[in-house]
Amino acid sequence: MINELEYLYSLQNDAGEVVKKFTLKIFSTYESTVPIPLASSILIEKNGIKYLLSAAHVFADNHISSLCFIFKNINLIPVEGDLLYSLIYNNTISNKADIGIIKLESSVVEMLKKEGKEFYSIDSINLDLDENKFGHILMFGYPNTKSKINIQAKKIKLNALCYYTKILNKNLIDYNFDFLMKFELVKNKMKRMNTNELIKGPKLDGCSGCGLWSYAKIFVASDESPNLILRGVFIEYLENLSLGVGVKINKINSIIENNFEKY
Repeated sequence: MINELEYLYSLQNDAGEVVKKFTLKIFSTYESTVPIPLASSILIEKNGIKYLLSAAHVFADNHISSLCFIFKNINLIPVEGDLLYSLIYNNTISNKADIGIIKLESSVVEMLKKEGKEFYSIDSINLDLDENKFGHILMFGYPNTKSKINIQAKKIKLNALCYYTKILNKNLIDYNFDFLMKFELVKNKMKRMNTNELIKGPKLDGCSGCGLWSYAKIFVASDESPNLILRGVFIEYLENLSLGVGVKINKINSIIENNFEKY
């Protein structure tokens, strides 16, 4: 008899199809004549306003004017909007938040919609839900090594990382903030989508900004797509501890309310 965890692993492919419409790969032309893969990101909506989420260091280390999204036929869409990100230094609380948010320009929103992208609404999320209540999360995004672009042939190929793993309640110096989520991140425990075959996962460069999702309910009908809830954004891989770190969605919601919606 299949157990709960094996069942949820079996849903990875369907879950990936659900969340990829909210997920984008960010490319950069900073100090490069051609776009290079940089990071992952998530499209969200709050009170009708559209935002892009990623890790703060993605924006701190690059000029926003050099960032873009790329679609089929090498259609480049610029990353444009009002940018807010935490400062990355001195091991301060703002450092460990490491979240970057862009309130997207309406013209960018329309271009993304024409490419079939959607914005995940966080208006109805239970922001006070303890992560121990859902226990496991799905990490979804695009590693740099799996993001290929051929300018001459006008082709782009993005292979996603879709990794189901468990939340860990660990006390770590410099990471013991309520707004941080810790989870198991073991590359040789990753499973290939469709077959559930154990594989050694890709390098995690470019995974900053991956979405961290949970299932709204455990079991779904055979003709029903999984319903997933955004729980956070991946910001850091602690390789020596086999841990991933993410910023919880309630912290992100608070930043938006305090820095964008007050004006």
